[in-house]
Amino acid sequence: MTDTWHVEWQTINTPGELLFLLVSQLAPQVAVGSTAGQKIIGGTYSPETASAFLFSAGVVGDFFWPSPGRGRKPVASAFPNRARDLRHLLGLPEAEFSQLDSIRNDLAHVDERMEELYLDNPTAPLLAWGGGGVLLKDTRRYLNYDPTTGTLHSLGIDVDVAAFVAWLESLQARIGRITMPLFLRMHDIGHVSNTAEEESTASAD
Repeated sequence: MTDTWHVEWQTINTPGELLFLLVSQLAPQVAVGSTAGQKIIGGTYSPETASAFLFSAGVVGDFFWPSPGRGRKPVASAFPNRARDLRHLLGLPEAEFSQLDSIRNDLAHVDERMEELYLDNPTAPLLAWGGGGVLLKDTRRYLNYDPTTGTLHSLGIDVDVAAFVAWLESLQARIGRITMPLFLRMHDIGHVSNTAEEESTASAD
């Protein structure tokens, strides 16, 4: 992500108050994921740390790529462009780190993933937790971190922890920079009465 991005406030049709609420709740989830990822990279990894890392990533994914089930709920018709507007607000291309979407989907069905793994081969060992780069051939991995590659493996998800932490830290910085501009405009954007035609730059200037 670049350091500067443009926000076309007049194109946003999600209520500013809702966007401000979403951003304020997104910030701590990003912080949890970043902190947990840094601990994993630093050698302090445990099932709890790995779970915090992945599950916070799944929550962040929900903000930008809502689950398909949302389309059947009243909020989908009330705020049809919420995810798009939030991505635009933070300058995120639609495909940027879309791996979050697959992480969110897998974690939402983590119990079924375990059932599928067992059903596929009941005799294969399931490595519930492991570190030190010792990975057994044909072993199904859950919350297993390989420090030789910097990859966290979990039920078919392979995450480059350092790359994802860097992305989270960049996102965290963007949230910090957009919060005040959004606060100042939140009663004016995303409403029928909004007639602003300005194009603003979300930057530290």
